[in-house]
Amino acid sequence: MKKLLCIVIMVFIFEVEGFSLNTHRQQDRAHFTAGTNLIIEVNAGAGMMTGDTTYQIGGRADYSDGTRDYLRFPISELKFPLDVFMASFDVTAEYKNKWILGMGAKKNITHDAGKLEDSDWGIYYLNGCWTCSAGSLDIYSESDASLDALIIEINMRYRFYTGSKWSFFTGLGNRYEKYTFDVGNLEQWYPSGDTYMGYDTSPVTVDGQVLKYAISYNIPYIEVGTSIRSGSRFILESRWGFSLYVRVEDKDNHILRDKVSEGDLLGFAGLLSLEGRYHYTKHLFSTLSISYRHVYAEGTQEQYFGGKSYAEIDQEIESHQGLLFLRAGYVF
Repeated sequence: MKKLLCIVIMVFIFEVEGFSLNTHRQQDRAHFTAGTNLIIEVNAGAGMMTGDTTYQIGGRADYSDGTRDYLRFPISELKFPLDVFMASFDVTAEYKNKWILGMGAKKNITHDAGKLEDSDWGIYYLNGCWTCSAGSLDIYSESDASLDALIIEINMRYRFYTGSKWSFFTGLGNRYEKYTFDVGNLEQWYPSGDTYMGYDTSPVTVDGQVLKYAISYNIPYIEVGTSIRSGSRFILESRWGFSLYVRVEDKDNHILRDKVSEGDLLGFAGLLSLEGRYHYTKHLFSTLSISYRHVYAEGTQEQYFGGKSYAEIDQEIESHQGLLFLRAGYVF
């Protein structure tokens, strides 16, 4: 899917260049419905999401018995895939070609997201093997990940400059994301088994569900952007946004170990998007959009075994997400 995304991006860039060079010169218009105080648009479409969410734990560990330890970071890492196809629906209201209020939602229409990768370091060392390395990869597993994804976004923009071809805007927004994973069919290896045990350790397989994971992001952001018009039908818009206060919460249920871990983290995010828009008539248009979102957050994870508190440990989460959507819309 990542290769497909790159190919589509390259094709889109070349198409935009070809359109700009070959379009007959026409008198530009600020909008197809210029002079109308209020413009309502709706659009719907489909596309794909690609990327991953990775969480790591380690560092300082405060145990329920009052003791404290300082562990390697990370001692454990889980990398969740985000490769699914999605549908989208958006509504925007524009007032006097200045103020723009937008609301939208995206929901996955496929569920197979790829393979969860789970890595653990220094397990033999922590279990009392003082000749073993605290930094060796001791356990690695892959499992099938099924994903339910929901993205809801609302923003308000102000267009502070409008020229014959260029316009510039700034705005505020909030983006809520929720991802729920069901993970099963585990296959697990022991990469350092030969080194420490003197023989190859056979892989372990477990059929059925082994893990449930849920993570949510609340991303308030500010943004700036620009749009350029080519002729009277084509508009290319780019947006750059960032957030310095991202709230992330997650819950990991290791079913096989009766272990539940809950994280509470704060961080930052960067958002980029590029959208090409073509008007067929006064009312009908289509768009092709490409966007990227990156989140990094730090906090702590509370761990429970059998429903009883066990430890609080340092946690970090990093997520990369790319979206590609083709939409059709209508202007009222």
